[in-house]
Amino acid sequence: MSRRLVRRAATAVAAVALTIGLTAPAFADPSDDADKAEKKLTEAESQLDDSSNDLESARSALADAESQLDDARSELNRIQGELADAQERDEESQERLAEAQEKLEQAKAAVAANQKRVEEQREKAGEVVREQYQKQNSLVGLAMVVDNTTAGTLQTRAQWSTTMFNATQAKLDALEEAQQKLEAAKKAQAEAEAEAEAEREAAATNLSNMQELESEAQAEESRISALVAAKSDAQAEVETQVEADKDRVAEMAAESEEAQEKLEEYEAEQAKKAEKERKEREAKAKKDKEAAEKKKEEEKKAEKKKEEEKKKAEKEKKKKSDSSRDATKTSSAAAVSPIKPGNYRISAVFGQTGLWARYHTGLDFAGVYTGTPIRAAKDGVVLSSTAGGWAGNHVILRHSNGESTLYAHMSRKSASKGKVVKKGDIIGYTGATGNVTGPHLHFEYYPKGATPGSVYSAKDPRAWLKKNGVNI
Repeated sequence: MSRRLVRRAATAVAAVALTIGLTAPAFADPSDDADKAEKKLTEAESQLDDSSNDLESARSALADAESQLDDARSELNRIQGELADAQERDEESQERLAEAQEKLEQAKAAVAANQKRVEEQREKAGEVVREQYQKQNSLVGLAMVVDNTTAGTLQTRAQWSTTMFNATQAKLDALEEAQQKLEAAKKAQAEAEAEAEAEREAAATNLSNMQELESEAQAEESRISALVAAKSDAQAEVETQVEADKDRVAEMAAESEEAQEKLEEYEAEQAKKAEKERKEREAKAKKDKEAAEKKKEEEKKAEKKKEEEKKKAEKEKKKKSDSSRDATKTSSAAAVSPIKPGNYRISAVFGQTGLWARYHTGLDFAGVYTGTPIRAAKDGVVLSSTAGGWAGNHVILRHSNGESTLYAHMSRKSASKGKVVKKGDIIGYTGATGNVTGPHLHFEYYPKGATPGSVYSAKDPRAWLKKNGVNI
């Protein structure tokens, strides 16, 4: 049920409570208190509107807080996940950096060792060269002393030269090998230094990212704390409003029950009154019959006069009625048409679809001018004649069997709350107040137990009129 329908139902209940509170047990006309009742009803409606608006605002605030809290928690989970990944990457980066540092230290040690080895080999090669050079000079001097070179001497010289060349070449080869190892060690050291520097830069970048993520996480946690507090406040406000509305509904329900009891008392009184009138009519008929037997001439005159009056009444009825469909003035009909026959056309029926929210909830009497009299379809008591809303100026009647009828879009009303009306009594005049496109009467019927104004609990008014002797 929409908020507007709930408000209409609550307003109708409040109207019943106020109406019954102002009427005596015999349902006397409370016209002297009408202004006072109207003021009380207006205040009750204003309070109900304020309560509904506050409740809607509290619910909206709660929904916003819950939505923002869910978003904040999702964002925090994402940031925490990224932070955990960053921490894991940082640990891996630190391990790689330690390995790179160790490799760099090893490379430096290798360079130093090879540098020392090169120096040692260079020193050894120099010593060999110097030693052989000295030996060579000594042999040259000896050759100069000996004039005749023998075959043995030549052989000795050749062996010495070969030995000297081989020793020198071995030292030079060792020196070359040491230098190559030194160059390889220096290259390895350079690569290790580059790798260590890259790992240090990666670790620094990851550390910066971790710091940013930690800052974001702290900010998000602060925002979540604020949202939790806001949600708690909104929840408390909603609970307060809900409890207040529950108390208001309970109070209105009690007043509605009291109103129903008053209405049942009225119905019982009406039934007693009808029975008394019936017995009086029977007694009078019996007395008239006895008198007629005694005075035949007077009876003939009375019958003649009665016949003439009957013909006159039928003539007047025929003049006012547009067709034999008008069963509303016969004594057997329980209801009358809310607009006199011949003064209207039906423009929309119950259940018809069109410009309405779902379907048409009543019977529209169109083709009328503003100010056409609107009649009570059946005996009842006025529950509401409040102006405003979709129905504009309208009147609600509660009938003796618990059924209700609603007459909407009036230009003005002639029936106040609490007034007891008879079928055919004028309760207002047609107009175009409320949600309309032109002057007409929108007529609705509500069975016993339904709340007048709760439009989708209304039933077909044409079928109800036909059941009560009125053909539309």
